[in-house]
Amino acid sequence: MMGSASLALLSDSFPSELKGAAFSVRMTGFRMGSIVGPLLGGYLYSSLSPKSPFIAAALLFFIGFPIVYLIKEKPKQLF
Repeated sequence: MMGSASLALLSDSFPSELKGAAFSVRMTGFRMGSIVGPLLGGYLYSSLSPKSPFIAAALLFFIGFPIVYLIKEKPKQLF
């Protein structure tokens, strides 16, 4: 479900000449996350503690969310 929603958001957010680049960055991010995430999580789990992958994910969220919120443009009024 999230895959189709993210494609729709990308399609609405980028002009037609940049849609291909936006889709390729999205797909690369999804694939790299699928490869690197379990490797990094397993490493953190085995070398530090079972809680460390969750703490790392929370840190990434709490650092990334404000950055995205600040740089994201406000949506246009539809009506």
